[in-house]
Amino acid sequence: MGNLAVRCYDYKTLKPGKSPDGWAPWDYPGRIRLDWDSKNMRVTNYDGANQFIARESRSF
Repeated sequence: MGNLAVRCYDYKTLKPGKSPDGWAPWDYPGRIRLDWDSKNMRVTNYDGANQFIARESRSF
């Protein structure tokens, strides 16, 4: 959960009408408290966080 919070905190999107080299061009939508649904293994209040959650793990 901590790693998920860090990845969401650093996730940024370009604001509409801005260029990457302009003044304050980035929006940080993941800088919120994440609500975790443990039964379904999903974040309920930020859909962008769910892209970082995977059920498969590597085989040994």
